[in-house]
Amino acid sequence: LHINGKQLCAFFAFTALCLYGLMYYVKPDVASHGMHEMPGGYLEISRWQYLLTQLRVMGTYVRLALFPFNQNLDYAYPVVSDIFMHDAWAGLILIISLAACAAACFRRYRLISLGILWWFITLLTESSILVLADVIFEHRLYLPLAGFCMTAAAAPLYFLDGRYRTAATACIIAACT
Repeated sequence: LHINGKQLCAFFAFTALCLYGLMYYVKPDVASHGMHEMPGGYLEISRWQYLLTQLRVMGTYVRLALFPFNQNLDYAYPVVSDIFMHDAWAGLILIISLAACAAACFRRYRLISLGILWWFITLLTESSILVLADVIFEHRLYLPLAGFCMTAAAAPLYFLDGRYRTAATACIIAACT
């Protein structure tokens, strides 16, 4: 078995992604401290605060894709004003790891790379500097989940051998639909 640098980078990025998902599977996402609510439910936060908050929100979205437990209709999500508040730094590490994984997979594993890029591109309008009334809303995951399912279904095609490949791909496609 020969492992090159890009495969090792992809492995570490995938491991960081899994550890992040497990960390937020055990730790609850909802916290009410730090909210700046106005009448009507709108948030009065700056673009910078919204961007920092979205770092953590992106982590919650990934956790919901991997482990769809503890879903919530109306989050009381904390607004982040510093990179070290509410584990926003962990969200930044997750985003960098996913981007590194997409870059490492681009030449050889194009479907995996496309799925990760699809995830980012479709979440870009809600999770950037454009301030929306709700910092997190689970229905924003509908379109990005297509990229997640593409990545999940393509992974066994690339990484499993022969007889297990077809069965694993069929199971993942069935689970994603």
